[in-house]
Amino acid sequence: MERCNVHVFASDVLPLPGLPTSGGGLRSWQLIEGLRAHGLEVTYSMPAEVYLGKIFEKAIAAEENEKAWNFENQEALLERFDPEVALWCNAPTLQVRPDWPGRARFLADLHGPINMESVFVTKRTLEDTTRELTGALARYDGFSCVSGRQRYYWTGLLAAAGILIDEVPFAVTPLSVEVERDPGERGVPDELRLIYAGGFYPWQNCMEVLVAIGEELDRAGTGRLDLFGGVHEFSDSPEFQELFARLRTFDRVHLHGFVARDELAAYYRRASAAVDLMHRNIERELAVTTRTAEYLAQGIPPLYNNYNILSDLVRRHEAGWCLDPDDLEGVRRLVRHLLVHHAEEIPRRSANAARIYTEELTVPATTAALAKVCRQLGTEVRSGGIRRFQAPTALRTAKPFHKRFYYAWQALSGKRVRIEKK
Repeated sequence: MERCNVHVFASDVLPLPGLPTSGGGLRSWQLIEGLRAHGLEVTYSMPAEVYLGKIFEKAIAAEENEKAWNFENQEALLERFDPEVALWCNAPTLQVRPDWPGRARFLADLHGPINMESVFVTKRTLEDTTRELTGALARYDGFSCVSGRQRYYWTGLLAAAGILIDEVPFAVTPLSVEVERDPGERGVPDELRLIYAGGFYPWQNCMEVLVAIGEELDRAGTGRLDLFGGVHEFSDSPEFQELFARLRTFDRVHLHGFVARDELAAYYRRASAAVDLMHRNIERELAVTTRTAEYLAQGIPPLYNNYNILSDLVRRHEAGWCLDPDDLEGVRRLVRHLLVHHAEEIPRRSANAARIYTEELTVPATTAALAKVCRQLGTEVRSGGIRRFQAPTALRTAKPFHKRFYYAWQALSGKRVRIEKK
């Protein structure tokens, strides 16, 4: 099998020892480890604007700091690592000149509808964010996304950029995460232990659901809900502050903030079930939540939305409970039921959740198509072929789509910064 060298520009902090992470970081790590499992040589860099921010006040190894990417050093990193394929995770953040003389092919993993997320972050119109995204997409040679549903979504946006999806390398790469233990080896806690892990973002409304669960647990005087994560600076709205103030009033709700992933794993082993219920919007319909993929991998049955891409999988395998997040009484009824019957319900659904992972969602299985695309692009490089798609002149000078998004993220350093760079 031919060798292929890939450099991955991660979209967030990777789950390295002692560091917290996020969905973007776990997705990036999935691609890194998955490509390695298929025999590709992979190097990576993390975004300095994020992992050196205030939220992640953890020691970063010197070698990780040296290869952190930003909006000025991407070409230098490509020259240093000299990959055949450069993979940008989660959103187009490409800073390399269209006429850059290097050999690498450019590959974008379109993890979610980032133009819709950006509307929440930058307060700009969907028309503006979509136009900007379209210009950015025109500079890539290949693409990846999470699901067939997302592939239909990206078909239209790529067409607007002058790209026919069937004429470029495109891989559907389902979400997965690595697990370091047998997810089937789980005990059943003496009381119901629910867990919510992940950041709070403006496009994810879980407020009423979490409050309803807290009320039911306090009313029953048993069970607990552990919340891990917090609010990014650009999500720091009065609504989120009100939510946390309300949750702190419940005796059976425990807020832990951001913790290292290895510390979080200890709570996963003690959890009965997980909560991933968000009010419905178009971004949530298209997105696949990394936290839910991790719950399934850990053998934790989720209380899950009834409208998402993973819903049919969870429902068909009875690996959790698919609920209407707007039906708060339905959520309350299920919590009351589990408080009494968790000892009978949890083991079966936990085993089913673990089975989904082992049979369908392992990292090597989910990244096979992406590895094939990388090898295809690498072969083109070695054969001396020209880049498949040259951006039209009107698009070559387009600003990277995600630049404004990351300037919002820079607020994590403790300073509020302008969204627009001077």
